[in-house]
Amino acid sequence: MFPCTVKTLSELCGVAVPRDELASAIIRGATIDSREVQQGDVFFAMPGTRVHGVQFADQALGIRRIDAPQDC
Repeated sequence: MFPCTVKTLSELCGVAVPRDELASAIIRGATIDSREVQQGDVFFAMPGTRVHGVQFADQALGIRRIDAPQDC
């Protein structure tokens, strides 16, 4: 599936592109673990058994990434 554009991933997840200028940005990978985010990745903030991944979005933001969708 990767690489793909933000627009393609947004359509697959049934969500709007967060900003029009991101529509053609290339996503190179995806992860649900904020410690594994690489440049060009999208971080999916998913609910866990003890905490929700959204609590780690700031950590993922510290690394260059495309976006952090929640519960896609």
